[in-house]
Amino acid sequence: MTKSSDVADWISENVALSPPGASVRLSGYQRAIVEAIADPAVKVRFPTPAEMWRAG
Repeated sequence: MTKSSDVADWISENVALSPPGASVRLSGYQRAIVEAIADPAVKVRFPTPAEMWRAG
């Protein structure tokens, strides 16, 4: 099984932005979100746009 921190490291090393060659640098909270999503023990739910609109 892949460790959740490996996913965040992979993103930093392999995902590129525009302009070419600009790499992604995850901040602390972004890294925590990626690690939570990758952890099978954590349930992550993304609200739909309609739910966000209703919540105001």
